[in-house]
Amino acid sequence: MPDIKRTRLRTKQDLIADAQAAADALFRYAERLPDELWLEPADAAGWNVRDHIAHVAWWDRADVAQMRDGAAQQATLGVSDVTWSRGIDAINEAIRAKTVEASPEDVRALWRQSQAELLALLASFPEKQYQAPAREVGFVDEGEVRLIDVLADYLGGHYREHLGYVTAIAQQRLVDLDAVP
Repeated sequence: MPDIKRTRLRTKQDLIADAQAAADALFRYAERLPDELWLEPADAAGWNVRDHIAHVAWWDRADVAQMRDGAAQQATLGVSDVTWSRGIDAINEAIRAKTVEASPEDVRALWRQSQAELLALLASFPEKQYQAPAREVGFVDEGEVRLIDVLADYLGGHYREHLGYVTAIAQQRLVDLDAVP
């Protein structure tokens, strides 16, 4: 797991607003790209826009299941013990394989559904839960780190990371986003 730093975010509303703003920026940018760019391998790892959007949607679903139901991320993601033991790159490739044949519209639907579930769950937690250790809602690997710090990294930080990847794909393909309706 990454080294989680204390976030500048202080309240439930701060966290939700940050996650939603970062998610909206990623999805709005990706939505403007033509479907061809969603489907053509374009980055050094061979990932395309579809892969990046599906990736964050699957991780969001795993986070929701973990916080809501206590479900292990490995189980929610459907990743084998062998793959899980190989580390994050192997895990991410296994997740990618789930939607490698999906249409852009199917991935957009997955993203919308995962976001709706995530935002509803975040809104349902009492304010004090965000200041409590993340392990209280299933993030046992994070120990005593506050939930707000973990989620700031896992959500807004993750969306901003993948916005960078999607932006690089678009720039590599020289897509003029101003010309895309």
